[in-house]
Amino acid sequence: MTEKDITIEELEETVKQTDVQIDLMDWKMENVEKELVQPINAQETCIMNLLKSVSEPVALMLTPG
Repeated sequence: MTEKDITIEELEETVKQTDVQIDLMDWKMENVEKELVQPINAQETCIMNLLKSVSEPVALMLTPG
């Protein structure tokens, strides 16, 4: 096996591990979303929408790549 082949295999293994970690994070986030309390009134709905609109861009900024 050449050094290039070894490097490719290591990279593929790293990608697999990263995919597993991303799947786990996605699963955890889905469970948290399910546990969120549903807003009772219009004001709470507005607050929840505001929080979502602020948190999504921050999450995208923190994502490497």
